Parts: sequence; structure tokens; C-alpha cells
Amino acid sequence: MATISRSKVGRRCALLIALLASGASWAQSDDRSQPITVEADFAERDVAADTMIYRGNVVIRQGSLLIEANQVELFNRDGELQQIVSTGQLARYTQRAANASQPIIAEAEQIDYQPGNNTMTLLRNATLSRDGTLLKGERIDYDFTSQSWQASGTSDDAASGDPARRIQLVIPASDGGALPTIEERP
Repeated sequence: MATISRSKVGRRCALLIALLASGASWAQSDDRSQPITVEADFAERDVAADTMIYRGNVVIRQGSLLIEANQVELFNRDGELQQIVSTGQLARYTQRAANASQPIIAEAEQIDYQPGNNTMTLLRNATLSRDGTLLKGERIDYDFTSQSWQASGTSDDAASGDPARRIQLVIPASDGGALPTIEERP
């Protein structure tokens, strides 16, 4: 494995961010035209495996897009980015949608982004927040194109004594205020 120069790191990050921003159809259109900033303690490229790894307080910014993680790995095949895996105590992905007042925020111990499918899988202590709706679970699969999601918790682990954890969904009240109680209805 070879340690790479700053220019190669920049080119690889440009590919990473371009695919992230272009794949998310709801992202702000000017994000793609913004400069890319990458901060990490370490960067490494493995030519044989066609991978790139950033380690140590990784922060990637482009416009409203922000990725924060302890480690970010890029997996390529035939020059095409196949997968981006961000890991950490809590890795974080944030980006403001073009028509949204609040950004989408994804946090998990592992965030697995598949640019070809335009999907993201959040694993372990997963949280997804969008437009005031908050979803928590052990696994959340999110489709950027359809803006749909699927979440799951965990089952009881008799060996470790860990109880089952269920998903939690918090939906904000509508803009019209709270729903009327039974007594208030005509």
C-alpha cells in the first residue's frame, strides 16, 4: 500500500462528493459546484484493491453536504465508485434538500452508501431525521430517489442478556396545530 499525495486525495474526494451530490436528486443543486474540503489525520490508497481510506476525525464538506466519521472507506471497481463506508462512534451524514427547511441528518456507527443504487444503510444505533420526523433503529435502509425507508430493531439476545430494541418513529404535529381531542370534535 502506498501513502498518496494531496492532489490524489483531492481527486478521489472529488469523485466521492460528486457521486454523493449527483446521486441525491433532492440535494441542493449548487452543492456540486462548491469546493470540496477534506480533513483527516491520515489518507491511504491501495491500488491493487482499488480502495481509498481516510482515518482520524474525517470531515468532508461540499456546499451543504457534511460527512463526519472516524474513518471513511471508498471501494471502486473498474474506476467506478461502488461503495462508501463511514464508521465511528457515530458517523454522521448531513445535507440540505433543495426544497426543505431542515437538512437530512443520518447518524450510525456505520453508514454504507451505495451510489449506484442511490441508497444508504445505517447500522447500529441508527438515526435518520428529515423535515422534523425522527426515526431510530438498529438498521435503517434509506432510498434517496424515492425518499422511502425501512427500519428494524433487534431481537432479544439471551446469551448476553440484552433486551430487544424496537424502532422509534417521531412524527411532528401538522402545521395546523395539534389534532382536536374527541371532546373538541363537532
